[in-house]
Amino acid sequence: MQRRQALATLALTAAATAGVPTRVGAGTPGSEAALGDILSGRLRDAMLGLHPAAGPSTSDLHGELARATADAHNCRYSRLAVRLPRLLSAAHAAPEGPTAVGVLAQSYLLATRILIKMEDQQLGWAAADRARQLAEAAGDPLAIAESARQLAVPARRAGWTDQAMAIALSAADAPALRAAGPDGTAARGLLIQSAAYTAARDRDQAGMRKLTAEAATIADELGGTRLRPHGGFSTATVQLHLISAENRAGDPSAAIAAANKLTPQALPSTERRARYQVDVATAYARWGRHQQCLDALLAAECHAPQEIYGRPAVRKLISGLLASGRTTSELRGLAARTGILIRRGAARRILGRRQSPGVRAASSPATSATRASSIWGSATTARASPRLSSRSAWDWTGCSCCSRASQTSASCARIRRT
Repeated sequence: MQRRQALATLALTAAATAGVPTRVGAGTPGSEAALGDILSGRLRDAMLGLHPAAGPSTSDLHGELARATADAHNCRYSRLAVRLPRLLSAAHAAPEGPTAVGVLAQSYLLATRILIKMEDQQLGWAAADRARQLAEAAGDPLAIAESARQLAVPARRAGWTDQAMAIALSAADAPALRAAGPDGTAARGLLIQSAAYTAARDRDQAGMRKLTAEAATIADELGGTRLRPHGGFSTATVQLHLISAENRAGDPSAAIAAANKLTPQALPSTERRARYQVDVATAYARWGRHQQCLDALLAAECHAPQEIYGRPAVRKLISGLLASGRTTSELRGLAARTGILIRRGAARRILGRRQSPGVRAASSPATSATRASSIWGSATTARASPRLSSRSAWDWTGCSCCSRASQTSASCARIRRT
């Protein structure tokens, strides 16, 4: 078994170095759960200069960067796992000049966001620092601001909250950014949002709300959505940030109240809309509303399955729901699709191979029943509790998993609404 797994891993690595897209997630249910590790591993190899694959030509670097950014915004991480490492290798190999430096800076910014999402702290640090140096070399004030915002995230996660706050607010006050027009103003808003989240991590709810209100004022004055390549900045994205920040500050009920004020369709990308659902799910989990948490996760899976299957934070959330003891068939199905649980038939085969005949003979029916119950739980009916308002995520159009373009996600068979 270990030999077959090793051969499969070598095959994936060979495909990546040859630049051949692989169908990550094809095959057994839950196999997409390895997507985060594969993506991080390929980015690591590209950053180390190992196994450079044939990438885009120098003339197409900007086009390939745009395609990689689109993959990230649409949560197409299996494509991104091929495209972004190739782009990094090609940009490093390109002749030195403004084009290569600018593309490298933006590529490392994108890589940093992905590595942070996949919770790879060490690679995230390295990518953020490279992005900062390249942005400064390119003399691009917007890229410099974004690199500061990305650098503040691993600093915050390391517990360096004072330093993370200083990084964000110092970059927001940079004269070059103030002179960069409306996009520079939007970048200031993103940096202030980052500082607000750092305050939330310190459980400074008042400071977080003050900084978020400042970012909201900037968004109101600008109007529309700006800086889409960096995730977007608008009144909707500020409100999305507030959901996460309220939850981080320890007030999940305030997070749900913030979510009720946001229409997900107003968010600029699939990734941001999926983030909305995950933030709502996290708030409900902390509030003890397990069925509502599951509903939000299923809605996110419907529209961005690779965001759910590959992101470690979501997998931890699902594991927490399983450990709560309130399991349902929907939860067990989601856990199986993410690779957290294995199907019953597969479990029996594995247990049968691992146990000796004597052990199997000693196992009583009661013991087997107890084991099955501990793995799969029993279907339960969730108690009634407050839900998101009708303005929230249940009215997205174009349900991808049902292939009903004219229907809404409320009709999706994978979302049970009580």
